[in-house]
Amino acid sequence: MSQTKLINIAQVRQLTGISTASIYRLMASGMFPNQVRLFGRKVMWLEEEVNDWIEDRIIEAKRGGN
Repeated sequence: MSQTKLINIAQVRQLTGISTASIYRLMASGMFPNQVRLFGRKVMWLEEEVNDWIEDRIIEAKRGGN
């Protein structure tokens, strides 16, 4: 069984290289993985989903997409 790892917004920014505002804009448009609400205002992201999103961007770039 694989272990699920949650990461915070700072780690998402570090992995993606994009700002918090851009991450939330992409989420609102359905173009970025949604956060997981743990309690109150505490939210995290699944590291695997963020990494998959990054891989998809790399594949698109190699195909000549935007």
